[in-house]
Formats: sequence, structure tokens, C-alpha cells
Amino acid sequence: MPKNKSISGNLSSSNLSFPTSGAIPIRMTSDLLFHYLLQDEKTNILEGIISSYLDIPINDIKSVNVRNPISYGDDITSKQMVLDIVAELNNDQIINLEMQVYNFHDWPERSLSYCCRFFDNLETGVPYSKVKSVYHIGFLDYTLFPEVAQFISTYTLREVKTNYEFTSKFRITVVDLKRVNEADETDKKAHRDLWAKFFKATTWEEIDMLAAKDEYINEAATKLHQLAEDKRFRDQYWEREDYIRREMDRDLYYENIIAGVIAEKDNTIAAKDAYIAELEAKLASIDK
Repeated sequence: MPKNKSISGNLSSSNLSFPTSGAIPIRMTSDLLFHYLLQDEKTNILEGIISSYLDIPINDIKSVNVRNPISYGDDITSKQMVLDIVAELNNDQIINLEMQVYNFHDWPERSLSYCCRFFDNLETGVPYSKVKSVYHIGFLDYTLFPEVAQFISTYTLREVKTNYEFTSKFRITVVDLKRVNEADETDKKAHRDLWAKFFKATTWEEIDMLAAKDEYINEAATKLHQLAEDKRFRDQYWEREDYIRREMDRDLYYENIIAGVIAEKDNTIAAKDAYIAELEAKLASIDK
């Protein structure tokens, strides 16, 4: 257990005064909520989720430092605002975690770009053998590759013929939240399925049930209740949700315009083809 931190205790025995039943007023797959939950240095939430998904014993986690914390008042409606978590683990590993709800059909390139950017982490004069490991964990609320769909997929650099690993310092993990029911025994033993169910939960009852099974999820649940009560967070949350909705509506608007232009073009081409066919038929008739 990391030093100088404490576990919050069970929700049922906490001093929280707000309701713990009914629908959760916050979308659990919100990237803003994801960031606030994991960046809290007063909890062990980040350590717990890293330990679970990277198979690192919790006692081996000596330090975790979030490089990109956000705070109330930050602009979270900029196109440059990417609400991933960049953390340095034990001063020798860089962990990038991200929540993604909408499929923009660029996740392989996007996650690979992040990893390559973070892998270039050596100071001048430091030998390449000292480069810090880079691990990316993406929580996706959609299926990335339907043809090989599974709950958790891990990608590394390997030789094509022999499958020999090129390096163990570079890894991309994809968690398909829609396939949590396909978790195997290894996933369940590491509580990966519980974390996925936590992010997919829609009621406080589900959250409370999951919190009782994992002490780090219990901390996340307690933090979730606190954020739900915090007006500053709620205001920022709804601002973020409104921004995403407007961006999606705008993209849909332009997609509809493009679709209309293409349809009009297709109709024009079809009309021309029909006219040409009619002329050819008349010419054929004259030839006869």
C-alpha cells in the first residue's frame, strides 16, 4: 500500500450525507469525471486501477505522480483539451489512461501517437537503455475491432514470424466496456471486470455493490459521491457535456450536408445515365 494515504472505508459506514440510491446524475463514462477520479492524490484510486490492468502488485507501486492535473476553472471546451491521465509510476514508467465514448475511427493512430510521444522521454546524454516504459490503457465504450472483439486486448511490438517480443517497454491495452460480461477468470481475479462495471454503472446501488468488493473502487465510489455533491464539478461537467453534444451535432450537421451533396450528385449522374441510355436506344432504333 502506498505510504501517507488512507482508505475511506465502506460507503455504508462513511459520513456522507447525500443519497446513495437511485440513478446516478453523472454519466460514468465522462472523460472529465474519469480525470477527476484518477488524479486525486489523496486516494489510492489510480494505484488500484493501474495495479488491476497492468498486473502490478500494489505493494510494488511506490509512487504515482499525475503529470497533467486539471482544476476548476480550466477551459475544458477547447479542441486541444484531451482529458487523458498521464502518470509517472515509480519514476521509471509512464502510464497513459483515457476514457473514450465516441468512435472517431482513429483510435489505433491516436493511441500509438500518444505512446510514441511519451516514449521519447530521455534527457540529453542519457543512454537509450534507460528510456522509461510507456503503457497506454484505453477504456472504450464501443468495439474497436468487431472481427476480433474481446473484453481486453493487449498490443505489443513483436516479430511477425516468431512472435518474439521486440521490447517489453511499449504496450497498448484496450478495454471494451461493452464486453465486460466476457471477462475471463484472470480478469475477474484482478478485478478488471469490477472496474469496467463501475464505469458502466447507472445507479448508486450498483456502485455500492461494487464498492463492497474492492477497496480501491470503494475509494472511487466515495470520491464519486463527493463530486456529485460539488456544484463546481457539476457546472464544469455540464459545460463539458454541452460542448461534446454541440461538437457531435455540428459533425452530424456537416455529415448530413455532405451526404446531401453526394446524393444530389448521384441523382444527377443517374439522370444523365438515363438520358444517355434513352439516346442510345433511339440511335439503335434508327440504325435498324
